[in-house]
Amino acid sequence: MQEEASTLNGTTIERQTLTRKEAAEYLGIHENTLDRTPEIPRIRIGGKVLFRIITLDKYLADKEKKNEIIKKKVTDAENSPRVRA
Repeated sequence: MQEEASTLNGTTIERQTLTRKEAAEYLGIHENTLDRTPEIPRIRIGGKVLFRIITLDKYLADKEKKNEIIKKKVTDAENSPRVRA
């Protein structure tokens, strides 16, 4: 993945979006997996699909948090005393 920056009136503007290929590489998944995962936020502009880096980072953080909650619930259930009738 290549970082790109542009200059506008002497001000450097860093790219904040990734292409489909770059986003898949950034997430460490195959492009087809990215296409089949509609909950990953994307922006469609004309025929182009872009992914904001900050949005991908938030998606990963939210996914990580949900996984931690599920793991805690499973661990709590495994460690809770079982009542037998």
